[in-house]
Amino acid sequence: MADRIPLTQLRRSAEKISGRTIPVLYRDIYRMALDGVFPASQINGRWYANSADVSTIAKTLAAEASKNVTA
Repeated sequence: MADRIPLTQLRRSAEKISGRTIPVLYRDIYRMALDGVFPASQINGRWYANSADVSTIAKTLAAEASKNVTA
């Protein structure tokens, strides 16, 4: 079984891997998980992502953050 990271810790893990701050809110991460933007699973009412997917998810979160920036 793969190691899982709760969505509440996902941004912090992604920032650690990417080496930069990713200004995305938890609700954005939650919405992206529900929309299937990245793989996530719900276990006992809590959402998790696979730790093997964090580098890919970090790129996705960074792209989402850049869309939210206004000029």
